[in-house]
Amino acid sequence: MTGAALASGDIGTTPTAQVDREVLQRLKANTREEHDLIEETRIMRALFADGFGREHYRMVLTALFGFYAPLEAALKRMPPAGIALAPRLKLDKLARDLTDLGCTGKNLKKLPLCRRLPEMPDPVGALGVLYVMEGAGMGGAVILKHLTGVLDGRTLRATRFYEGYGRQTAARWRSLQDAIIEATGRDPAAERRMTASAIATFRSMRLWLDAHPVAEAVMPASEEDLELAEQTSPFSNYLSEDLTTQIGAGRPSH
Repeated sequence: MTGAALASGDIGTTPTAQVDREVLQRLKANTREEHDLIEETRIMRALFADGFGREHYRMVLTALFGFYAPLEAALKRMPPAGIALAPRLKLDKLARDLTDLGCTGKNLKKLPLCRRLPEMPDPVGALGVLYVMEGAGMGGAVILKHLTGVLDGRTLRATRFYEGYGRQTAARWRSLQDAIIEATGRDPAAERRMTASAIATFRSMRLWLDAHPVAEAVMPASEEDLELAEQTSPFSNYLSEDLTTQIGAGRPSH
């Protein structure tokens, strides 16, 4: 992790235009270590395993539901700075997907929930949490393209979560970037708080996925499958301008 920019205290010492451009790259660099570890969790690797099917997909969604349910509830109590939260909430999509996969309302209420959530000290910290959630959504478009090649048609009707915002994905990502730039521009210490919350969110998600009961039931990926996952790299590319352009044009690609 490269925290030199944060440690140096150089926020606000350069022209505004340069700060606006570089804050996003610093945020990416300072969260990269925890971000990359998400890809190594058993559940995320299983998405690319040979034989991945409907039941494995359902288990992955239950794990994600267990993380998003309490996290979105916390965000509602501490809305992020400078951006509308309601259109970006994803729990309802997860619930509808799981319902299509056979989970009843009673089943959903009994799913285990993550209790080790990242701290959100203020709306700027909440913006760091949202940054992680929205970044995962960017990668979700690529995961969806992969899933269309391995899941049956009936299961693919339950992919609302990975469909994200469709053609609005790129515009939504740009508006989040604008909110980050505005929030950090008003408060010299905001970048530190936002980055700390983003790192904590990645860590919380990783620990949850690694410890979740379904992790033991999901098959591990083979080396060949992992090569495919690396080539697809859905999460590592979530800040890629090329990916943003392709999603915006409705053409997510490897």
